[in-house]
Amino acid sequence: MVIFLGLLFFGCLEPESDDSSNVSSIIENTSNVSEQIEVVTPAKARVLFFGRSLGSSWMEYLGLEHACIDEPCTETVLMGRYDDYDFIYYELGELEDPMPSVIEGLELSQGKYDVVLFKFSQSDFGEDESGVMLDMKKRILDDVYREVVSNREKKLIVANAISVAEASPEIVSSQREYNIYLNEFASTHDVKVLDLYGTLVDSGGSLKSEYGSSHLNDAAYEVLTPKLLALIERA
Repeated sequence: MVIFLGLLFFGCLEPESDDSSNVSSIIENTSNVSEQIEVVTPAKARVLFFGRSLGSSWMEYLGLEHACIDEPCTETVLMGRYDDYDFIYYELGELEDPMPSVIEGLELSQGKYDVVLFKFSQSDFGEDESGVMLDMKKRILDDVYREVVSNREKKLIVANAISVAEASPEIVSSQREYNIYLNEFASTHDVKVLDLYGTLVDSGGSLKSEYGSSHLNDAAYEVLTPKLLALIERA
């Protein structure tokens, strides 16, 4: 199923007819044989997710599996369908220069997607008194917006920063500054914000214990998933 979804997503398989009715199966009955032919129901939306760490764990929680994206299978991505939404997850490059991996994923997908979800890693936040790290994130957000929305006319969702258990004051400050900026950015751009922070973080800026410690647990993903799907639906 993963390979088949991948072929559909990247456009390697084309439907034999233009009939796009939401029929889950076709049953052909004759006097001698009765056979059922499955037809893949069109996805509600096709989503590219660019992230690190949390992103891959979240997509594995949704049941995505690794699929080859080149002939010798030297590179794989997480790919699959959840609740009638198709997802492909790409791992971001390092914070200093993640755009090559973003552009590569966008080009590999050949425009056959509706929404892009982008998220910085928890490890991208820390002491930043000079503001250099925040300025870098601002530049990257501008670059992602230009590539996804301005150049390719796709929908963009950006997840805000998510904390860890017993977060240091430096991490809390760095994440809150970024989240404030992200909300300001979204207010003047065609971007939706996925509020991980407000959902999972306590008033002191640390991850609530029921949702994990240094990494999120299944309880966190169970809470976040319907919020993500609702936001995709509105994007």
